Amino acid sequence: MTVDVPTALLEEVKDYLQVTWNDEDSRITRDIQRSMANLQTLISPSLTFTEEDDSRQLLLDCCRYIRNNSYEYFQPNFIEEIQSLQWKEAIKECANDAKSSA
Repeated sequence: MTVDVPTALLEEVKDYLQVTWNDEDSRITRDIQRSMANLQTLISPSLTFTEEDDSRQLLLDCCRYIRNNSYEYFQPNFIEEIQSLQWKEAIKECANDAKSSA
């Protein structure tokens, strides 16, 4: 299943990658979708990447690694950030579970 990538997110990623042309929009969109799927698998399916937070920064960095053909180094190089976000998301889910069962 592919996720629609908002135009604003595409433009933010292009800016982060310093891409000023539109010729690669479809490739960058696929890279964003791949990054989203990867991070949702690694961290939490509830990640939306809509806010300026740690998940958004990881998405930008994952896209950068994919673009530079270095995707295999992303997880080892960002393991601390990934684990930190895993904990944050786990705590949110526990808090939401506690609210719903109360």
